[in-house]
Amino acid sequence: MTDIPHSDITRRLPAIMGFEIEVSRIDGKFKLGQDEPTRDAMAVHEQLAQSGNASDRELAEMIRDYNAGRDEK
Repeated sequence: MTDIPHSDITRRLPAIMGFEIEVSRIDGKFKLGQDEPTRDAMAVHEQLAQSGNASDRELAEMIRDYNAGRDEK
């Protein structure tokens, strides 16, 4: 909000419309390197595996397991 003059912000206010929407479904994606070369995914695994954070290490194992059977790109 500080990047443009205040007058430019207030000039646009009448054009802003609020609305509500009911969320009926949420879809999540579980991607552990599918669009990246296997070597890159495994490099992420190596870094996370060295973390002091248990959640990071758990994610590292998931990345390793997911990518174990993939062909190298």
